[in-house]
Amino acid sequence: MSAVPVTAQQILVAAQRIPAMGRAFRALEVALNDPNATLTSVMEAVRLDPALATRILRSANSVVFRRGEPCRSLDEAIGRIGLREVERLTGAFVAQRMFADGLPLYRLTGDQLWVNTIASALAAEHIASLAGTDARQAYTLGVLRSIGRLLCQRLALDLSLPPIGADKLDAAGTRAWEVAHFGATAEQLGGRMLRLWEFPAEQESALRHVVAPCSHPARSRECAGLHLACWTAENLGKGLPFEDGLWKLDDDVLKQAGVNETAARDAVVSTRDLLNRTLQVMKG
Repeated sequence: MSAVPVTAQQILVAAQRIPAMGRAFRALEVALNDPNATLTSVMEAVRLDPALATRILRSANSVVFRRGEPCRSLDEAIGRIGLREVERLTGAFVAQRMFADGLPLYRLTGDQLWVNTIASALAAEHIASLAGTDARQAYTLGVLRSIGRLLCQRLALDLSLPPIGADKLDAAGTRAWEVAHFGATAEQLGGRMLRLWEFPAEQESALRHVVAPCSHPARSRECAGLHLACWTAENLGKGLPFEDGLWKLDDDVLKQAGVNETAARDAVVSTRDLLNRTLQVMKG
């Protein structure tokens, strides 16, 4: 019996039941992108999520950042680690909570998905800085790039669907299964989530086209950069099993991203160092 794609209403209902952690991350991004941003405005954004505020304070007192007396307040903690690091840690913490239960539909553990997410986000940030595009926005998109699969997981629970068969857990098989059951790929569904959470249209579009960035109507650099970031995560051994071979380091993608092959390969080393440091900080 063939699958019947879900309706737009079913997708919306499932999306609305996903905790809006991405919105808290968006609030911090807006605060940090303000040219007149102050420590106070950033603290207000962080305080929207008490658990995040606690994590920032703990991170400031980790072996990586601790200098002298421990921080006892949020303003001390943010002052010590810096605004850029606050955003990185916020992204890591948001992803850790969003993906804590893993994705049983895809036979994926929370740790696998979380480490892939952080590796992709850090790589996207680094590649964007090389290309002269918005590194902060690229990092955010990297953090949220698997949000569509979280929506697929929610829909699968609603429909009592079993995990995807092991024989279909490859790049082509997984995407075909998503379209058959949900009427869209995970990346397209992720774009819907970003729209629901009021992210910029260019981020939504970049996520929708990330698998084939050269098909992006505006040939977005951010879209191609995210594609290369996923390639970087895969080359670090942090890729997702069912995406094996999906990410390509070809001339058209490199040109669109605004980096050369040497820079892209060097990004693997830089991302590895940043990932190890971030994981160390997250462990406290």
